[in-house]
Amino acid sequence: MLFVLGAVVEAGHPPFRLFTTEDGLVRNWVERIRRDSKGYLWLCTVEGLSLFDGYRFTNFTTQDGLPSRLVFDVTECNGEYWLGTGAGLSRLLPVAGNGGSSFETFRLGASKFANEIHTMMRDSEGNLWCGTSEGLYRVRFRGKQPQPESAPLAGGPTAVAALLEDGHGRIWVGTSNGAFVRSPGARVSRIEPKLLSPEINAMLLDRSGRLWLGVEGLMAVDPESKPPAVTAVYRYLEGKPLHVRALHQDGSGNIWIGA
Repeated sequence: MLFVLGAVVEAGHPPFRLFTTEDGLVRNWVERIRRDSKGYLWLCTVEGLSLFDGYRFTNFTTQDGLPSRLVFDVTECNGEYWLGTGAGLSRLLPVAGNGGSSFETFRLGASKFANEIHTMMRDSEGNLWCGTSEGLYRVRFRGKQPQPESAPLAGGPTAVAALLEDGHGRIWVGTSNGAFVRSPGARVSRIEPKLLSPEINAMLLDRSGRLWLGVEGLMAVDPESKPPAVTAVYRYLEGKPLHVRALHQDGSGNIWIGA
């Protein structure tokens, strides 16, 4: 289900608008929401992709050429929309003349797990980074054609759940086996501070430069210290164990936690 938080009309009682399949959403199980450069919302679900223009939903499913019902992420790259699915990397192709769409799908690696793409990120050089069930891949573009290549992490293959790029061009990678950083020179190192748990579900680089890690709890790390030092740890919320799954910083600087 998709919940939209509206303007607060009374302190402590914000109004919500609930969107479901009855409103046109392709499926009520939403994996990720992305906003594109036009302000439209793209909703990745376990039954395909929904595009919301502020008035109505346009849906894309396997009948339109998606290689999998599972859509985990979507991003704009080089003026096109790319999807991370359960069966590879897909490019949305508008069909001239009838206003329809189709998809062109590319495999990142030979195995099934290398093509389960859970998260994606476009870097400052225009490359597309893909976090898969088998590890990290970088996709370069030669003209319109993607050129995927494996970007191995220290310790061997591991599932990647979160990606971000800092102001130095370093790629931070959250995995099921801890957090890693990849320098522009392709040197990979693991963040050594003892984590609350090895599985990283979300990451955020805030405006002050702190790196937040969503684990079985919440940790803040100074990425510029050598080695990176833990600066804050939160294990509980209102007396209950905190399990962080998503992080976002809004325009006012507030950090929102999906848990």
